This record gives sequence, C-alpha cells and structure tokens, in this order.
Amino acid sequence: MVRPRQSATGERRDQKIRVHVSAAEKTYLRERAGCLSLSTYLRKAGMGEPIPKQRQHRPIPELNSRVLFTLGTLAEELHILRHLCSDATRKGQGCNVDLALFDELHQQLRTLGWAIADIDPDADEEDDE
Repeated sequence: MVRPRQSATGERRDQKIRVHVSAAEKTYLRERAGCLSLSTYLRKAGMGEPIPKQRQHRPIPELNSRVLFTLGTLAEELHILRHLCSDATRKGQGCNVDLALFDELHQQLRTLGWAIADIDPDADEEDDE
C-alpha cells in the first residue's frame, strides 16, 4: 500500500480521484507534466499552484553526445572507485588516494558535462514550491 503524503497544510493525502482520459490525452498530459509525476502535475494544475517551467535545451551535436556518454562512464567508474576506497578505509586497509580528490574530480566532470551540453546550472528558474 502506498503511504499517503501530506499537503502543504499538513493534511494527509489519502483520497483518490479517478479521471478517465484517452490515450492521446494521457500522452499530452505526461508531456506537459515534464519532470513532475502525473499526479503532482494534475494536483498543482487543479489547485492553481505554479507549475515549474521545463528547461529548454538546444539539441546536442552527435560528437558532444558521445563525449557526454564517455564523461558519464568516467563519472560512474570514479564513483565506484571512491566507494571501494571508502570501504577499504573503513575496514582499516587504507587507501592511497584522498577521498576529497574523488569528490573534486567528480565535480569537474559535472562542470565539463554542463559546458559541453550548454547547460547553466546557476540559471534562475521559478521554484515549484
């Protein structure tokens, strides 16, 4: 059973509303919901709450897509190495690399990825709550 959530006023959300839509309408609503769940989107829309705008990104050229994929693979492997090193340190086996270095490298990979994808992580967006 799904645990009921609380509204902004602290009330439990334990009531359900069934809405029948066509397949095309459902697809349209999912697209409009963007990063929100369909339930959250419909609740916000129905209650007149602001709905966050979706970021519009320019298409990424093929070469940049391949580079981003490679950066993602490197970041994943770095993450695994950091956890292995962290586990070894906890077990008293030690690690020849400072854990802060892993974090710094991970942040640099993210920054590089944002630059390649032409994303400004500090861009002002309207908050949804």
